[in-house]
Amino acid sequence: MGSARISGVVDHRGEVFGHQGLYVSDGSVFPRPIGLNPSKTIAALAERTAAGILAR
Repeated sequence: MGSARISGVVDHRGEVFGHQGLYVSDGSVFPRPIGLNPSKTIAALAERTAAGILAR
């Protein structure tokens, strides 16, 4: 996740830079290990991404 293509693959909504409508919502979005309960953090990210898709 980054602010531009040079700093990440996806933006803050999970949309892949340069590929409109393609979203990534898994642990690979995080730049480093997420610590305890990674499944809950990844699930929260997936829910946030899905809500953003539906809002669009």
